[in-house]
Amino acid sequence: MEVNGYKIEPETNLVGANLLGANLEGANLAYADLRGADLRGANLRGADLRGADLRGANLRGANLRGADLRGADLERADLERVNLFGADLRGADLERADLERVNLFGADLRGADLRGANLRGADLRGADLLGADLERVHLFGADLRGANLRGADLRGADLRGANLQDVKGIISFTLGKHFGFSYKYEDTVYVRIGCEHHTLEHWLKNVETIGKSYNYMDFEIECYKAQLNLIAVLEHRRQYGVRDIQR
Repeated sequence: MEVNGYKIEPETNLVGANLLGANLEGANLAYADLRGADLRGANLRGADLRGADLRGANLRGANLRGADLRGADLERADLERVNLFGADLRGADLERADLERVNLFGADLRGADLRGANLRGADLRGADLLGADLERVHLFGADLRGANLRGADLRGADLRGANLQDVKGIISFTLGKHFGFSYKYEDTVYVRIGCEHHTLEHWLKNVETIGKSYNYMDFEIECYKAQLNLIAVLEHRRQYGVRDIQR
């Protein structure tokens, strides 16, 4: 198969290739080298891109619905407004990729590396992010309804303005003017409130000191204490289960 004079086959060398608007639906590009390729507006629906090297590639506006991107390297790739509905991105490297307003509805991102990625305004409804690395990821205004974030690393993640309805794996809340959330990663519970991000244990020991450093009033600090204690209780119940008392 040839497109724009390029051979479309597994393990092919397409470094810097001009595939602007190309029709590559169902193409087999497993382990292909597509570094820096121009794939803007390309149709890659159902394509096999397992293990492909797409570092720095421009896929803006491309259709990757249902594509197989397991283990693909998309570091620093431009994926703005890409359609990845139902795509398989297990174990993919998306570090620092631009995924602004991307469609990841129902996508499988288990174990994916999304460190520092831009997912502002992204559609992640029903996406599976089990064990994904979301450290320092930008999810401002993203739609995460029904997504699975269990075991994901959310240290430094920005979830302000995100729709977190029915999200699995985190507890979100608002205290005064601050948005906050808690999650468990590698057997440790973390809590972020505003710009402060610490382990739950640290919060429980230092909430008064932190509150006073921001000139919070006593009743405000008590509200934070109550929320942190609630998180501790919920985590205890999740860990040990809740038993009904038989009378």
